[in-house]
Amino acid sequence: MLIVPQEGVEVAVKLPIPIQTPRLLARRLRDTDSEDLLELMEDSSSFRYLDWKPLDEEEVRDWLDRDRTLRITQPEGILCLALELIDKQKVIGFVTVYFLEDRKQVGFTLMINPAYRRQGFGTEAVCVAMALAFEGIEMYRVAVSCDSRNVEACRTLERAGMRREGESVKSLFQKGSG
Repeated sequence: MLIVPQEGVEVAVKLPIPIQTPRLLARRLRDTDSEDLLELMEDSSSFRYLDWKPLDEEEVRDWLDRDRTLRITQPEGILCLALELIDKQKVIGFVTVYFLEDRKQVGFTLMINPAYRRQGFGTEAVCVAMALAFEGIEMYRVAVSCDSRNVEACRTLERAGMRREGESVKSLFQKGSG
């Protein structure tokens, strides 16, 4: 269980972690996840629509070290959950949940290993993030940004019940283009 206090409240809410779906276990990251995360994070095609860069082995280890001390309640804090296949005990991705500026909404990011895409795991992971946000943290809104050129990601969000509310044209300058 992870305990999260609401802002200005001394009593905390226990988050139901790990969260299980029919095929995935969403749980806190472990040092033993480094090999599976490296497989995911060194794949440059996964970063096509993100303002991130691939990570090497040392950067993945640093990420796992930092994750142990990060708390979602800290300024710019996140909660990162590994997405592990139940039947293989292999981490195939991760979802990070974070508060947005007003702390009344949360957002999330999601990445799935390319070898496991187009099999419904992304939709299950989005449902994990939304269940954590609505049932665990008791938020009233989840907001996610997705590059509209990333058609598969947009479809995944929609299959999980999210809807498009607007499109920002050239709102970000990343990787040399706007």
